[in-house]
This record gives sequence, C-alpha cells and structure tokens, in this order.
Amino acid sequence: MHAYLAVVGELSAKVRQSWLELCDLSVEATRWEWLECFQRLLAKHLDLGARRLLNGETIPAREKVFSLFEPHTGWIQKGKQRPNVELGHKLLLATDQQQLIQDYAVLLGAAEVD
Repeated sequence: MHAYLAVVGELSAKVRQSWLELCDLSVEATRWEWLECFQRLLAKHLDLGARRLLNGETIPAREKVFSLFEPHTGWIQKGKQRPNVELGHKLLLATDQQQLIQDYAVLLGAAEVD
C-alpha cells in the first residue's frame, strides 16, 4: 500500500509542476481544455485506485473509465460464452434487404430492447 501512495504522490506532484510550468507559456485554449480533461481523468483513476486498494471496495463497471481517449466507452455484458464482455458502444443498426446500413444510433447508457 505504501508503494501505491508513493506513486500517487509522485504523479500528483508531476502534474502540479507541469500545470505551474504551463502557466508561464502562451497555450491555446483547446490545449488547456485537453489538459484539464486528462487531469480530471487522472484524479478519478487515483480515487478509484485508492478506493479499491486501500478501502477494499469493488468498483462498479459504470464508474470505471475503460479508455482515456473515449471516456464514454462502456462495458457491454454479452450473453455469449466467449467473449462474454466487450468494450465499446451499443449500436442500433437499420439495414435494407441487401444488408446495407441505412441508419444507425449509438445507444449511450441505454438498455438493450427487442
């Protein structure tokens, strides 16, 4: 546990130092937004790690982030034998008689229905 706390402390210090160094530079607003986004994801992962390792909690899948570059990626429980889970997005596809896709919808957080 002490090793985890040491790594968390070092990582937080590096991020804080990087932020302070960037304050002196002229940086585009979009880059600040990206940095802020990644900083929030880092804070979330550090919190999840502390909860799991230090408090012994089981983290529900809905609270986890499975991709840094697509944070809305979900854990999809499948009814198949293998693989019984996948990472991604649920999609609703409408096809024609030749199986060409005519329309689609991304079902973020929606339940699968018949």
